[in-house]
Amino acid sequence: HLGLTTNLGIAWENDLPSPVHSYAASLDISITDYLGAFGEFYGFWSATDDIHLFNAGATILLLPDFQIDLAGGIGINEAAPDFYAGGGISVRF
Repeated sequence: HLGLTTNLGIAWENDLPSPVHSYAASLDISITDYLGAFGEFYGFWSATDDIHLFNAGATILLLPDFQIDLAGGIGINEAAPDFYAGGGISVRF
């Protein structure tokens, strides 16, 4: 139970002179039926700025339609934050 997810994006915002590009590559693994882990490289770049990051974390399926996740990460380049942590809740309807 191993998965690889990738994404490329581009967005134009009204106040920016050029588009912002984004990318992500995530490797996910199911450890048990209820516990998973992931690692992800992602970032954003434009004509004026680049931000590149890495994070890793775990997902815990508490109920069939209710999951929590915890993650922490680091910035890869100078413009990115040094480190960060986060969490989330997912509910399927």
